Amino acid sequence: MEEQTRLRKEQKKIKQLTQEIQILQATLDRQKEEITHFAEDVLPEARRCIGDDAPQVKALEARREKLLAEVCCVSNLPDSTDSVVFEEHKKRLISLTKQVRHLLDEEWPRDRQELQSAISLRRIDAEKGFLEFASGATVQCPVQPALPPLIPGLQEVAPDEPLQERWAAFCADVEPRLRSGLLDHEEELRQLYDAAFQIYSDVALTEEDKLAEIEKRHKAFLATHNGYDQEIARNRREREATEALHLEYAAYCALLDRPVRDFPEEASMEAVRCFRTELQREVKQLHEELRKKNEMEYVAKTVGEIMTELGHDVVASETLAAPNRNIIHNMYRFDDDMVVNVFTSDNGGVMFEVSGVSEEKRPATSLEKLKIKEGMERFCDKYPWIKEKLAASGLALGNENLKEPDVSYARLIPLKGENGGASFSRVKGRTRTLSAQGEGE
Repeated sequence: MEEQTRLRKEQKKIKQLTQEIQILQATLDRQKEEITHFAEDVLPEARRCIGDDAPQVKALEARREKLLAEVCCVSNLPDSTDSVVFEEHKKRLISLTKQVRHLLDEEWPRDRQELQSAISLRRIDAEKGFLEFASGATVQCPVQPALPPLIPGLQEVAPDEPLQERWAAFCADVEPRLRSGLLDHEEELRQLYDAAFQIYSDVALTEEDKLAEIEKRHKAFLATHNGYDQEIARNRREREATEALHLEYAAYCALLDRPVRDFPEEASMEAVRCFRTELQREVKQLHEELRKKNEMEYVAKTVGEIMTELGHDVVASETLAAPNRNIIHNMYRFDDDMVVNVFTSDNGGVMFEVSGVSEEKRPATSLEKLKIKEGMERFCDKYPWIKEKLAASGLALGNENLKEPDVSYARLIPLKGENGGASFSRVKGRTRTLSAQGEGE
């Protein structure tokens, strides 16, 4: 007898674990799709721009293949009659889904951003090569990082005007770097340029003296220009990474219907770095908010499909924006004078409530409360089937707080028609903002 009792408990436990494993496996299958298609929009361009053998491309592809292999190795259900084996399999699935989620949300986006930065740098190098080929450089200098063409082309200078020629060469080297907006320590180069300009403009000096002084400063610049160019190249990469982050931020804002902050085009590098720090914080918050929104909408959509399958059509819907969470409220016709309210929260909660309807806001009568209580009992009979269908869709309802049908929970919801009287033709898609006390604005 004791053995039979133990076997029944074991079978019941295995059945419960099987359901939980199936839900986890469904989650892992969705993650597998994410892994398969991760960076699909970037990798083809990366192969064209930086090559199939580029370290960034090979590293990302190798990590993706390794994780796919690890995910594919996990079997659906253990071939065992021991609940301990099922427990271990469940723990492994939980650990793996958490690991995959961390990689997809935290580590791999950084790899993707590095790949995009490498593509941008290769484009810059290609543009630099074209400009060097087409420009017909006036001054022969060591190869430098591409600089923005911010000054007009130099006027042709007659060979017998060495001062003008020297000044033009000095300006051609210094001015683009000053105007790039990519120098952290622009002041020292600005002082060098201003000193040379004062010498060039000084009517008290002879041309020979001007030529000697400007040439001296030009040579001083050429001796140190590599440091400026490295700083410009480094800051350009940093600025481009910030621009890429801003695009990601703007995409999140568009998906969440939020206003987008403008990129500070004319800002200093110090301001750009502050802006990037703010963006990193906001992108992380927006990503989490979008994840919750997508999960909330998926749950609401799945519940809606199940309710429709039961024959209950949606008659009204609204989004409630509370201070600490958002809620989708869908109302389904239960019978001629009752509805099922389904509240889906972005914190993962789902609440079902049967209520009556009336043409205006008022308390329910005793007779109406009894009728609503009967509706609660009928819905409770359907609830196990709803829960089972949700589990089959990968949604497990845990931490349930089930209330017995009671008249104390009965209430009426006003659904006013165009000509007065209760109606199911309520406008759908309304959005309400709730205060801390829960009142709609």
